[in-house]
Amino acid sequence: MSSLGNLLNGKRNGKGIYVYKNGDIYVGDWKDDKFHGNGHYIFSSGERYDGELFNGSKEGRGKYYYMNGNTYEGGWKKDKKHGYGVYDYFLTGERYLGDWDMGEKKGQGVFEFSFGQKYEGSWLKNEKSGYGKITFQNGGYFEGEWLNVGILDR
Repeated sequence: MSSLGNLLNGKRNGKGIYVYKNGDIYVGDWKDDKFHGNGHYIFSSGERYDGELFNGSKEGRGKYYYMNGNTYEGGWKKDKKHGYGVYDYFLTGERYLGDWDMGEKKGQGVFEFSFGQKYEGSWLKNEKSGYGKITFQNGGYFEGEWLNVGILDR
């Protein structure tokens, strides 16, 4: 472990750099020995977070770069995706733009599939659920109620 930055009463405060034993690195703002303000956390695995932090957690707006090439940019609360955000899937080229609630797709969102389909509508627990519309590559569409990805019979 090594540290470079400001101390106040023996605690990291202000701007600083901290290198952890496992190889993780944090560069940014500190308050009372916790990440607080804006910062960059670089994991030894190669993943990275750039954005706002509050009381030691990802909180506010930020971007996360995953090891597999995926990215998420948007709101965070207590280290979980929260509020509006965009999740890009690197390998498939797919994308989700919409609401998140404590790490899950929940509320209104759009999912753009790699093969041209697009779903616009309600989400619950990471699944299409509620009213939504799927548009197919050929221009056809289905509009109606969804439950756990499937279509409800009426």
